[in-house]
Amino acid sequence: MAVMTNSTVVTPARSTTELSVTEAIKSRVSIRKYVQEPMNQDDLREILELASLAPSAWNAQTWRFAVVQTPEIKEKLQAASYGQSQIGNAPAVIVVYSDMEDTLATVEETAHPGMGDEGRAKQRQTFEGAFGQQDVALATLTEQERLIVKMYYFEHLLLKEIAAVLGLTESRICQIHGRIMGVLRARIAQYV
Repeated sequence: MAVMTNSTVVTPARSTTELSVTEAIKSRVSIRKYVQEPMNQDDLREILELASLAPSAWNAQTWRFAVVQTPEIKEKLQAASYGQSQIGNAPAVIVVYSDMEDTLATVEETAHPGMGDEGRAKQRQTFEGAFGQQDVALATLTEQERLIVKMYYFEHLLLKEIAAVLGLTESRICQIHGRIMGVLRARIAQYV
């Protein structure tokens, strides 16, 4: 795969030299300009396959990868990433996200092959206890409380802004938020 930097095309050679972690970190480079040609799909599959082998706690592998090569979608991603031009100019953009619902639904697929049926069942129970209760805890909140959680943690509104939206005082939103956190902590603590 060729990469263009400062108007010079550089084609990385496959190296057989092993690097220490320190050498790898110190010699890494950031690439922000790319040759405008489609990415080799075999290379892309290999990158995704290797990335999927990364270790995770309990081998949960909550990550999911979405490969974006469509110019219109890359433009939207570029806008969402504060206009970083390398997002729109890359031949392929790999979006990494977490999907706990899918992880919980496919626990048996990520369990170590040597675990056996009993081990897989235990892993499912552990996952559902540790992660599944987050949804249960959220379900115990009122609609207004879930809305406050959404606006504060996902829309990044200030308590003052949430108060204006809901027609309450900032002090009242602060009280409700404190109560929400207490409820969620207590519910989740039972399972971790």
